[in-house]
Amino acid sequence: IAFPALRRHPRPWLNEFVQLIDRLIHADGQQGLFEFCLARLVSIQVIEALDPARARVIGRRKLVQCEAETALLFARLTLYLRPDFPPAQVLVADILENDNRFTDANAVYDGIAKDSSFYRATRARVAANLDRMERTDEAIRRLNALAAAEAKDKGIEPLVQLGDILRGRKRFKEAAAAYDRA
Repeated sequence: IAFPALRRHPRPWLNEFVQLIDRLIHADGQQGLFEFCLARLVSIQVIEALDPARARVIGRRKLVQCEAETALLFARLTLYLRPDFPPAQVLVADILENDNRFTDANAVYDGIAKDSSFYRATRARVAANLDRMERTDEAIRRLNALAAAEAKDKGIEPLVQLGDILRGRKRFKEAAAAYDRA
């Protein structure tokens, strides 16, 4: 597909078009598989046709980005067939995290069943994402609850992570207290 004719259109219209396609690509999963793939393809082609310099930069990243998008596509397809399949849920959430879509990632992590072997590890990921979104107090509450709910020997990891978050926020006294509890 080539879009050389797009160069003749006014830029504001094209920017809106590319933004619309981008919204489709990053939608909450409500669009179909066909629409997702088509939007991604059109987006890349439009950018390449409009801005050759940017296309070279995109070309370098395209393979890595394509790999993540392909993994996301297959993981979402897996979840369509088996909605409560924790390995696919973790993969989707991890890809969303890597794309800095922390709220979306946490929503996927929160859908993992409590009896899953993945559940405990995902609680720590949710807390880390909350901290990345500047919701540190909520992350602290969750880590404290996780540490309290776990057995004495398993409650160390949430407390260490809590100390790391507090130290990262330069709350050194609280961090030291969390490390002491661990």
